Amino acid sequence: DLRKKVLEQGKANAGRASKCRSPKEAAHVWEEGSKVLENIFAKEEATIDRLVYMAQQLRRLPFVDPQMRTFVLAGAPNVGKSSLVTALSSGQPEICNYPFTTKSIKMGHFDSPETPERFQVTDTPGLLPRSDEDRNDMEGLTLAALEHLEHQVVLFVMDLTGECGTTVGDQLRIREELRNRFPEKAQNGWIDVFTKADMFSEERESESESESGGKGRDKAAPTSTSGSVYVIEGSKSEKYHVDHEFLDEEYAEALQQVPRALWVSTQTGLNVDALKRIMLQALD
Repeated sequence: DLRKKVLEQGKANAGRASKCRSPKEAAHVWEEGSKVLENIFAKEEATIDRLVYMAQQLRRLPFVDPQMRTFVLAGAPNVGKSSLVTALSSGQPEICNYPFTTKSIKMGHFDSPETPERFQVTDTPGLLPRSDEDRNDMEGLTLAALEHLEHQVVLFVMDLTGECGTTVGDQLRIREELRNRFPEKAQNGWIDVFTKADMFSEERESESESESGGKGRDKAAPTSTSGSVYVIEGSKSEKYHVDHEFLDEEYAEALQQVPRALWVSTQTGLNVDALKRIMLQALD
């Protein structure tokens, strides 16, 4: 313990100096004590460099107001959390397609449309389905945010396209782990989001259904494999199904396990405003 060593040596030098009978003797004690402290710092150089590095990183972290109500985005890497923070708030987090791109907790804000209240939206590093012992420091940041930030709602973000690098099954396992780990948040203050809805093709009920003998769809209905997803925006009932060859066999399982998830696209803006409304309702 560097601090302990420095304090002990400082007290020892002060005790010796207080017993000196002349300024010359005190100066000699001071020189000896200074050399001992220099040796301590030399041996603990790596520790000091680590402390300096940590201080620099802490200065880069955004200010988190513990009294402000907060939305925490969690999920696997590359599922679209950073893009969602940008769409929801004034935050501008880094967006890159490789694991753990979020180097620290990113913070954005948005204002209530009805009151002067302002809300925080935090992006967090991606989690992988593994034990805490195997997780890295970045994953620890996410768990710490979920555990210690008060007045929060969790947005669990999933990518069902099969292209984010984490299988749908593994994403479901991460979701289950967090809901078991934070049961209070799972019961009160949890929103499920499916991102990248723009990669799924749209189906609308045909306006001419009654004129076509009840066969009223512009396209064939989605099969049970591709799933059927209802979204909020639009004047008519809309459905989405996979626009390309099915990539993950557990896609349908996600639709069954998380039937109330909201489909969102940050590319087209689909349901971004609807998500904000749901977020505000979750705070009531």
